[in-house]
Amino acid sequence: MRAVENTVTVDDVHTLMDCTEPDCDRPAAVELHVPWADNRLVCAAHARVLGRQDGIVADPLPDRGDDLLE
Repeated sequence: MRAVENTVTVDDVHTLMDCTEPDCDRPAAVELHVPWADNRLVCAAHARVLGRQDGIVADPLPDRGDDLLE
């Protein structure tokens, strides 16, 4: 028998993640790069609000374009 490796890529993790904001179960569609804290994966709705703060850069996740239209 051949052993099968279970590998998860960064893109797979992004695809499987929900928004990291409290009480939000929408899928993550954007990575927020926050200079004074850890980066966060958030849904499109939270990205629109949080991404307006000075210094935050919103980076859409690959393959999540449909979620950005919510």
